[in-house]
Amino acid sequence: MTLKTGSDQADGLRRLMGRDRGRLVAVVGSHPRVGATSTALHLAAALWQQGQNVLVLDEHGGARSASAACSEPARASWPEVAAQSVSLAAAAGRAWGAVPVLAAQPDRMPAALDPRRAIAGRIALVDAALDEHGRLSPLARRADDVLVVLQPQPHSLQAAYARIKALHHAHALLQLRILLTQAGDAAESDRICGNLVRTGGRYLAMALEPAGCIRADAQLPQAQRLGLGVVQAFPAAPSAADLRRIAAELLHWPVRAAPAAAAAA
Repeated sequence: MTLKTGSDQADGLRRLMGRDRGRLVAVVGSHPRVGATSTALHLAAALWQQGQNVLVLDEHGGARSASAACSEPARASWPEVAAQSVSLAAAAGRAWGAVPVLAAQPDRMPAALDPRRAIAGRIALVDAALDEHGRLSPLARRADDVLVVLQPQPHSLQAAYARIKALHHAHALLQLRILLTQAGDAAESDRICGNLVRTGGRYLAMALEPAGCIRADAQLPQAQRLGLGVVQAFPAAPSAADLRRIAAELLHWPVRAAPAAAAAA
C-alpha cells in the first residue's frame, strides 16, 4: 500500500509539473499526404473543445498547411513568441475559428531555446516537417512525444515502419506513438497497430504505443470544407467520438523526465 501511494503521489507530481511546463507533441506523417496536418488540427480542435489551452505549430507552410486553414492569419511567428518578444494571444492565427496556429519554420528556430517557456500550461502540437535526411527539426526533437500518423493501406504501413526506423536511427528514439486514421473499426486498428508494435519491438527494440484510431468518416473532410473541425461541425460523427477519446487520453500520457526526441542527429 505504501509503495502504491508513493507511486501515485510521484505520478501526480509529474502530471502537475507537466501542465505547468507545457506539453509538446510532434506529429509526423508516415509519408506525404497521409493526413498528418489535418490530424493535428482535428486533435487540437478536440482538445480545445475539452477546455484545454492548445497551439498548433506549423513547420510546413504552403497551401495545404495548418497556417492555410486560418481564417484569421497570424500576426507573428513562433520564434518571436518563443523569444517572448510578442504574446501568443496577440500573435496566433485561428484555424476553424478556434485553434491557435503559428508558423514555425524549422530553420528559424534556435536549437538552444526551450519552447516550454512560451507554452506553460498549454499543449502544443507540432505539425513536424522532416529534413532531406528524414530527421526532426530542433523544435520537434524537444517534443515529449512523437506521434506517427498512418493509414491501413499496405504502402502506408510499410512507409510507417520505414519512418519509425529512420527516426530511431537518427535520434536514438526508444519510444513513440502511432495513430491510425481512415480505420475500418477498432478491431482492424488493434490488429494493424499490434503488428507494428511487435515488429518495432522485435527488430528495433522500440516501445511503440498505440494512440488509438480515427475511423473512416465522410463527415471529417466535409467539416473541413465547411471551415470547421469535425468535433465542431458534426459532434455525433464516429471520427468526432474517436478524436474526443484520443484527446482525453493524451492528457494522461505519462510525463517522462526527459524529452523523447532530445538526442541530436
